Amino acid sequence: AGTFGATFEYGGERKISRHSRLGATMSIGIPLGITLKIKAGTFGATFEYGGERKISRHSRLGATMSIGIPLGITLKIKLNRGNQTYSFPVHLSDEINPVAIFYGTIVPITAFVLVKAFIVTPYLKRQKEKDAEKQRESQKERQTQRKREAETEVR
Repeated sequence: AGTFGATFEYGGERKISRHSRLGATMSIGIPLGITLKIKAGTFGATFEYGGERKISRHSRLGATMSIGIPLGITLKIKLNRGNQTYSFPVHLSDEINPVAIFYGTIVPITAFVLVKAFIVTPYLKRQKEKDAEKQRESQKERQTQRKREAETEVR
């Protein structure tokens, strides 16, 4: 049986000076790699949701939809490969538009599923088969070597 848990974070921002800032952030992390954030402050309010997934040993891929009152709708795609991070912000709309929200959510999920199913999974499967074949060959060589050594011992 699996367990379900969530992390909840609350952070505040308060710098009321030359360029006054006042804000709050609420974040919920669900174990599947899904995050929900609500940010509010003097700049307006923003709701963010997204996720991140490990796609290979050294790579992680994530996407976050950001819906804000003054900012509009932005899709942020992030790829971490080793120590490098590539970030691609895509501004979808200046206003809150249900069509932009729909496409900003469905297109990345569909693209991820298709790439994973038709590119990543077959590649990893081929790698695993190659590794297994190499291991079989090395074991066969070791066994043949041991057999030769045993035959020379008997003579």
